[in-house]
Amino acid sequence: MSGLAFYIIIVFIAAAVTILVGVLAYNKRLDKIARGEARDTHSAIPEPRTTVGVAYRTVLMVLVVIMQLTVSSLSGKISSMQNTINDLTSRQNSLNFDLQNMVNNLEEQQKLVQSCSVDVVSADNGNRTAVVRCSVSLKRYSEGTGAVLVLGDREVVLTREAGGVFAAEFTVGWFEQFNEPKLVVTEDGVSVAEDLDDMPQFILWDIVPMPYMSSSFTSGKRFGKLTYEGSFAIGTDRPQDVESVSLSYLTGGRVLKTMDVTQETMDGTTITLEQGLKLESDLTLRVELVSKTGLVIIDQYTVIYDSASFFGDMNYTTITDLDGTVLWDERSVKNYW
Repeated sequence: MSGLAFYIIIVFIAAAVTILVGVLAYNKRLDKIARGEARDTHSAIPEPRTTVGVAYRTVLMVLVVIMQLTVSSLSGKISSMQNTINDLTSRQNSLNFDLQNMVNNLEEQQKLVQSCSVDVVSADNGNRTAVVRCSVSLKRYSEGTGAVLVLGDREVVLTREAGGVFAAEFTVGWFEQFNEPKLVVTEDGVSVAEDLDDMPQFILWDIVPMPYMSSSFTSGKRFGKLTYEGSFAIGTDRPQDVESVSLSYLTGGRVLKTMDVTQETMDGTTITLEQGLKLESDLTLRVELVSKTGLVIIDQYTVIYDSASFFGDMNYTTITDLDGTVLWDERSVKNYW
């Protein structure tokens, strides 16, 4: 901007000098005419008004040219600066990514636990308990290394096996949650606690035939009514434990229709959404799977909905017994990770 101001000042000075010279020359010419030294005929010396007008237009034209050149120059500089900023931002993001990777690698190197697994050894259907084996592999250990699995208020001493593996078997309930799992490693009287991020929160996924759904849905509105179409398939990882499966169509929390889909679930058959349902602002599917061990697993999904509505509370998974007593509900699960 200092350069632009300098050019403007120069232009104004030049214009002022031009006007001053024109006025002085014109006045001098008038004096000669008054003294009879010259005749009042057409002269190459313009009137002051004409001189001022020409100077004014010239100044404007020069200012416009200067402004255009300045704006063009500034635009180029701004574009270059923006490119530089974008490049610096990209480099900073790349450096942050690399730095985070380095931090993660350092943290990983400092960890004692290499891997952790929990496997179901046997299940008691009557008491709904299971014997599980927890196995932990350490990166560093010695003859005097000891390891204890801590699950909230519960402690399980692990026995050292071959190759730095520490393991133990213990009994847990089907729906028991492994609260804040940690491994306490003791060596030479010094104990170090480490979170077990690989340990599952529940074993029910390896015991209960939990249903799942693969689907494809589309929806829209026509004349103010919700339209829909699509298809889905119901499956489970433990079909041998399934007694029966039913499917219900719901809208606004009301059941519109219920049907048996046991065979379709066993075969993995694709089910097309039924048309003609009188929907309100949503279409919700409820799958009720009854297991051979006397459990009812209820999975409910809102698959079609009005964007102005919220149906978070209508999506859930819960497990009850045949009498309807709730044994497990994902909505009450605490996340310890």
